[in-house]
Amino acid sequence: MDRPSRWSEAVLVEAATRMAPEFANWCQEPVSDDLVKCLAKAMRHEYDGYKIARNLENYSGVDPDEELVDILSGCHSIVDDALKNAEQQWVKYREIAPKHKVGDRVRCRHGEGTVREVYADIARYGVNVPPQAENAYWIVEAEDVSAAEPAEASA
Repeated sequence: MDRPSRWSEAVLVEAATRMAPEFANWCQEPVSDDLVKCLAKAMRHEYDGYKIARNLENYSGVDPDEELVDILSGCHSIVDDALKNAEQQWVKYREIAPKHKVGDRVRCRHGEGTVREVYADIARYGVNVPPQAENAYWIVEAEDVSAAEPAEASA
């Protein structure tokens, strides 16, 4: 089972399910599985409320208006919440425990740096990679972080 992504079917369906009552109210239709599927499909690879509304127009023939765009503009935070829930379930299912602690030197796709935060519930690290400011860091998936090579002692 791979790490869920914000575009995973399960994440989009959860987000669409949360958004469905407001969308259904706008459509003046009851919430249904078809409505949720249609909304999830329209949200695929989109965060922008206008673009999602256009996708709905293309997929299902709705006639979007400003109110619908406003409703759909909230999807970013809803998808983020659904992703966090899916990642937490994934971490529990896979029994993932952090391998690094705050202060450890690690390597990630951004370079070599220091762990500043450990997000054990979603298997991510906050890694400060110079020349970032001391209090700044990249949020990196745990599977993309490895221990840094020990510095050679100078003679």
